[in-house]
Amino acid sequence: MAAESLAGIVCPLTIWENNLRLLAEGGEPYEGSFVQHWLRRVMFFEASESTFTILYVLFFAAVALSVWLVKPRWPVVAGRAQTRP
Repeated sequence: MAAESLAGIVCPLTIWENNLRLLAEGGEPYEGSFVQHWLRRVMFFEASESTFTILYVLFFAAVALSVWLVKPRWPVVAGRAQTRP
């Protein structure tokens, strides 16, 4: 796969799959390679703005909860007295 990418060619299996998709009823081929197609679908998916807002709030809550439950330990610097907050 790396050699194909460096050479700028598409895998023969991808070409075959795209041809079969064209022959299928309503099938559409995808651009690029198989891996590129699925990575793009996983990384860049369509969702509403409210869905992303909910995900951001849940992620923030998870981070805040983890910091509250597992208190961070501050490193001890040599030559300085340790102060506790």
